[in-house]
Amino acid sequence: MATFQPSNGNFTSSTSPISQPFVTTANTTVALRWPANLYAGTATVLQAVLGAGIPNGSVAFSMDGTGISGSIPTVNGVATYQWTPPTTGIHTIAVTYTGNPVPGQAGQASGANSQTVNIQGSLPADNIVVDPPSQPVWQIASPIVMTAGQSVTLAATTTSNTTVLFSEQGPCVINGSVLTALSAGQCQVTAFTAGNAQLKPGSETYTISVNAAPKKKK
Repeated sequence: MATFQPSNGNFTSSTSPISQPFVTTANTTVALRWPANLYAGTATVLQAVLGAGIPNGSVAFSMDGTGISGSIPTVNGVATYQWTPPTTGIHTIAVTYTGNPVPGQAGQASGANSQTVNIQGSLPADNIVVDPPSQPVWQIASPIVMTAGQSVTLAATTTSNTTVLFSEQGPCVINGSVLTALSAGQCQVTAFTAGNAQLKPGSETYTISVNAAPKKKK
């Protein structure tokens, strides 16, 4: 706080508000956070974490000096960006930060940080085997035939041992783990697995030919 005290009655006294500049370093202003392993072609998450007492603002990420994100606001001191590494090798990931204006403080906080990372080759996709109890193992290239009104309990295994989710299109419906053919036509059933740390997500889409139900004899 600065106070002006006049030496005579020709002037009036005045007091200016406190003005404090930010004094920060790259290490304490903003830090980078990323998974232990990065793989080309596999989506991952980068985070910028502000140091204690640093006001919220916005950040931008870059790789080898080229921007990979736009401006991202921080929320409670953290900004998150989903990113897919485009290539393998040793690269530099960097983040720059600009703080929001703070009343009573001159200027805005700013900072940057960078880290060298090793981006590994692409992960193999998780493998799915669909093996309904009442049918042979489903094959992409082999015909799968059902009759309208018929139901099949879906079952599947994966290399990652993760749960398989199913979705359908066409004249079929999935209720829980049961697939029911509603009418003649073609259904597409997609099996999806989220993978794990060693296997990226995988999916397989199967085409099912649905025959019309036989007409009932009068």
